[in-house]
Order: sequence, then structure tokens, then C-alpha cells
Amino acid sequence: MKWLIHHTKRILRITAGFVLLLVGAIMMLPGIPGPGLLLFIAGLSILAVDFVWAHRLKTHLKSRVDKVMSKMRRKPRKPASAEKT
Repeated sequence: MKWLIHHTKRILRITAGFVLLLVGAIMMLPGIPGPGLLLFIAGLSILAVDFVWAHRLKTHLKSRVDKVMSKMRRKPRKPASAEKT
């Protein structure tokens, strides 16, 4: 009986992860409102429990997001034309 419960939970977890990935990917399309990237990452986080590829992709995306956020937090440079005047 434990085997059946374990596999049922696993199937539900994998299904929920793929549904979140699909909905997140659809919401990332232009013109469709919603938190697409957040749902996509949530789906990857759920799938990372069972799949190595999802864990690797989530880690890669997290490092890319961290790089972009660190660039955005830096002070903006003045344009070259503004420095000459």
C-alpha cells in the first residue's frame, strides 16, 4: 500500500510540475498577462525533486537572473553625449 501512495504522489507532483511549466510558458508569450516566469520557475522547482535536468535548468536560470539583477542594481552610467557638454 505504501508503494501505491508513494507513486501516486510522485505522478501528481510530476503532473503539477509540467502543468505549471506549460502555463508559465504560455503566459510568457507577448500579449498574455500573468506571472509567466514565476510559474515556469515554480514548475521547474517541483520537477527538480524528480528530474536532474529540471534541477540543472533551474540552477542555470537562477544564476542568469542573479547576473541580470546585479547589473540592474548598479548605478546607471551617464551617456557619452552628456559628458561632453
